[in-house]
Amino acid sequence: MVFGGVVAGVLFAAGVVGAAGVLLSGLLFGASVAGGFV
Repeated sequence: MVFGGVVAGVLFAAGVVGAAGVLLSGLLFGASVAGGFV
């Protein structure tokens, strides 16, 4: 039970970090594209 909770917590944390990374890279990509047009 405890091990399952730890695994679920790690997967959840990895998902949050992954989502944040995708959003951050998307913002950086959008800014670079906007800068290219400007």
